[in-house]
Amino acid sequence: MFSETDLHIHSTFSDGVMSPAELVMAAEQIGLRNIAITDHDSVDGVPLAAAAGYKRGINVIPGFELSVDWRGSDIDLLGYAVDVSQQALVHELNERHLKRLERVRRTLDILAKEGVQLDWDDVAAIGGEGAIGRPHIAWAMMRKGYVASVEEAFSMYLGQDYAANVPSDAKLSLPDGIALIHKAKGVAIIAHPYMPELPEYLDINEILPEALDAGIDGLEAYYTGYTVQRTAQLVGLAKRYDLIVTGGSDFHGGNQLPHCKLGAVNVPSECVAALWDRSSTGKPESDAF
Repeated sequence: MFSETDLHIHSTFSDGVMSPAELVMAAEQIGLRNIAITDHDSVDGVPLAAAAGYKRGINVIPGFELSVDWRGSDIDLLGYAVDVSQQALVHELNERHLKRLERVRRTLDILAKEGVQLDWDDVAAIGGEGAIGRPHIAWAMMRKGYVASVEEAFSMYLGQDYAANVPSDAKLSLPDGIALIHKAKGVAIIAHPYMPELPEYLDINEILPEALDAGIDGLEAYYTGYTVQRTAQLVGLAKRYDLIVTGGSDFHGGNQLPHCKLGAVNVPSECVAALWDRSSTGKPESDAF
């Protein structure tokens, strides 16, 4: 059974495989009424999705995903209802994009020394118009026959504690990331706050005090793989601290997170109203940009 709402979707403007317009068409086909394009470090796909959504009667909420630093570990934030034309936001995302490209170049240099010969064009051809990153390197490695899967690329070369895992210097602190979203008139949400299968898993209860001090607005309580009990726990935590909840599939398409299916997470439509109520601008009359 598919939901009518999916607020965590990636397009070709980051590491997804479908264009914003293709995502809107796919959403229409399965009955989605509310979606958010949440590309990594980019809002460039939002206007295209909003225009397509306007024609097809689908509400497109402007958003993006941002990786921030908390005590030396990564945390992902989702920024919703942001002003995609806000210059401070556009400038910061552009700077992060340039740093991502430099990180990719450094990674390719290290891989070459490890016997993995990839050209920039090999990776760029996969990333296309999006924000090129380690997943695209992994796909290029697979295409060239160096590994059998994306997972193998990370487990042998690109993952934490491996030679080609170049540390990112593009990350903001948790408070600065929240402030960036708020400055763009957006709503700041902690993405997938419960991911125990990851080796760097952090307890949301440890993060929350500092996040609350910085003005966090909510938690992503509905997410691919979450049990009913886990969602209820996160919803209860949000209520305790007067936070809103959101949710989505984290859909990328292709071989990237293949278990994350578009619209497959049951996200209550009430999450959309709560999100707009929490925003500083309120719901626009038109979702077309």
